[in-house]
Amino acid sequence: MRLGSTIKRNQLPQHFLNFLGFEATFNIKFTSATFTLIFLNLGLVYLLYLPFPMVVYYLVLPLIIMAHIWMIRLLCKNPYTVQYEFIWFMGIIGVIGSVLYLVLFQGIAYFMLGLSTLLFLFSSNVIFVIATFVFLKYQMNKYSDITKKRKTDYIYHSGLLTVGPGIGYIIGQAVMRHSEYLTWLVLFCIFLFFSLFLSYVAAKFIYKALFMRANWHLVVFQKPLKRDRKKFREKGLVLK
Repeated sequence: MRLGSTIKRNQLPQHFLNFLGFEATFNIKFTSATFTLIFLNLGLVYLLYLPFPMVVYYLVLPLIIMAHIWMIRLLCKNPYTVQYEFIWFMGIIGVIGSVLYLVLFQGIAYFMLGLSTLLFLFSSNVIFVIATFVFLKYQMNKYSDITKKRKTDYIYHSGLLTVGPGIGYIIGQAVMRHSEYLTWLVLFCIFLFFSLFLSYVAAKFIYKALFMRANWHLVVFQKPLKRDRKKFREKGLVLK
């Protein structure tokens, strides 16, 4: 994970520089709100609809509440002061979201589709763990050697932040008129996709945060323009 203290930024390929960089400050608040309010709240609606045992709510709801509190903190803070914290936020939101949709995926299978065998429950958890390990291994391999040629990354794209839930809603409305079972089957597939997608997000951003910490000498924070710095100083805000 650590590249070495003798390596300079001008020796790094572009994808390493991107990985050591931060999200544009004007996107931090929007992305924080999008992931929390759309992905988590969409899952929360179905979590409250399905008849899960109370222990599930005791375990999941505090995590969702914590995510909303953290989101509010990021929305209230100056984005230049939470650049590194935002990386951790995305990783933890990915963890919470992937677990939430894994629970929903299994809940729909059990309560709505009749897949109540222990074999399905066990195998779905094993597949989820293996997929998460593969996503993490992908990140480790991609950023293990600065001489390795970059491969195009098609897995994660910011457009999926808002397109996924909209597509799911449209498909759900279309099939609801024909069969309730088919509706739950479509949601079953959508929630599986969301769980795996957010698992990838978690692996990417948590590894990114650890990678940046291990190579802190190569990290450069975004700085506001001089006129903005002056406004911050007038408000008593010092950016380090």
